[in-house]
Amino acid sequence: MKPAFLEYLQNHVVLADGALGSYLFEKGVELDRNLDVLNLQSSELIFSAHEEYIRAGSQLIETNTFGANYFKLREAGFEDQIHEINRTGAEIAVKAAGHQVYVAGSVGPTGVQFPLDEGEVTAEEIQAAFRDQISGLVEGGVDLIMVETFSSLEEILLAIKAANDVAPDLPLIAQMVFPARGMTVRGVDALECGRKMSEAGADVVGTNCGRGIDPMVTAVKKMMPLAREGKLLSAFPNAGLPEMVGHRMIYPAQPSYMTTRAGEMIKCGVHLIGG
Repeated sequence: MKPAFLEYLQNHVVLADGALGSYLFEKGVELDRNLDVLNLQSSELIFSAHEEYIRAGSQLIETNTFGANYFKLREAGFEDQIHEINRTGAEIAVKAAGHQVYVAGSVGPTGVQFPLDEGEVTAEEIQAAFRDQISGLVEGGVDLIMVETFSSLEEILLAIKAANDVAPDLPLIAQMVFPARGMTVRGVDALECGRKMSEAGADVVGTNCGRGIDPMVTAVKKMMPLAREGKLLSAFPNAGLPEMVGHRMIYPAQPSYMTTRAGEMIKCGVHLIGG
């Protein structure tokens, strides 16, 4: 039986999984394929990806649902299967996780450009899209929700609100991208983002993806005051900037270097670390 996630995280460093997309591309999935739909079309492949991360030592895995929202699924012609894709993605991960590994329902940005243009998509419509996605993840049995890889503070706050509306009893992790100098692409500081996400209801705040582990260490160091105040931090860095070599997605940073920099982030207060 898994201990309560937030209680366990307070006293331990939890190792999460890495990216599903690059793994699936290595397995031969076409680069232009919608990966979320694979939950319905190739569930065995998704299950094996989760299993490999667990065998490698992951204590938390994420569902294959990063882009499974109305706006992105509409582009692929699957907008009428949002709930099924998310529920099934959660069920696959829960089956792989068993009784020891935590499952986080992955929720990424909608792809809508922020700030919003008046007369185009509304904030209410975006929030509704997040609620639809998260309700499927909850029905599938996830242990927690992770909203991740957001570059817009405005959009991630909508996602946090939706998560708290749909699943107020589940732990919520919120992560943004800070490409350089610990700031978003629009120049908002990582510490300000962390505080806003926390105030909006996120239980764990942090950063993921971006331009490699070095800029991420900078962002984490900016968030250190939150850790001193008792806030839980998370970090999911890329191993450098990816390159396509043949049909493989290659990340240049070596494991030993990643380990060293990850250790730095743990000393800064990170309790949940992935890749």
